[in-house]
Amino acid sequence: MKGFEYVKVILYAFPKLEMLSEAISSGVEVKAALSFRAKCGALETAEKIAEEMAKRARLDRLRADTEEVLKVLSDEERFLLEYKYFRRRRVLAERYPKRYCRSEREYFRRQNAVLKKIGFLIAARGWTEEEFFRAFGRYAPFLRAYRAVSEGREQSVAGMRRKRQISFSGARQNSERSSSGSGGDLRLPRRINAAAATTATARMQSAAICPAERGAVCSCGGSALPELGER
Repeated sequence: MKGFEYVKVILYAFPKLEMLSEAISSGVEVKAALSFRAKCGALETAEKIAEEMAKRARLDRLRADTEEVLKVLSDEERFLLEYKYFRRRRVLAERYPKRYCRSEREYFRRQNAVLKKIGFLIAARGWTEEEFFRAFGRYAPFLRAYRAVSEGREQSVAGMRRKRQISFSGARQNSERSSSGSGGDLRLPRRINAAAATTATARMQSAAICPAERGAVCSCGGSALPELGER
């Protein structure tokens, strides 16, 4: 659906926003601890760290605003988002063990309707497409996800779904479409596990790296947060 690509990126990213924020925070700690090894000056290093902190604040604001939007949705609308975008298997199993639609056409119509509703609600909280790119125009994970959605490659962005959890009554059981409108299996850009690992081990790594004579880890050429690649 044209004009709502950035909304899809927000929805696909939503379950990972807290982890991404924590990974950035841990990366900032490592970068600050190793700032004495930076190849650039102290001021430039401080500016890089400040930008990372601002990025984390924007991620936290996006997550909080999205959570508020989700609160006003109906149970059916939340199921549609969970099924297509969030793909949290435990939530689907516990809250929505089985759902039915009269037809695939009705399913896709409902998905388009809830996407439009989310788009209007999130824009009302200030997250227009312009503001989204102003906040995250240089954030590689979101840019890769946006490119994949725009090019009809949503299969490369969200988590796998073991089996279809929705049945269609009164129609033959066709497999769910894999086009961009169907919400095929999507995964946030790859190496998300590396970001989680950084969150869990950054402090130990910092303590181990500082006294050792190793290559400079914290150069001003990039973020301490592992870059998330496209799967």
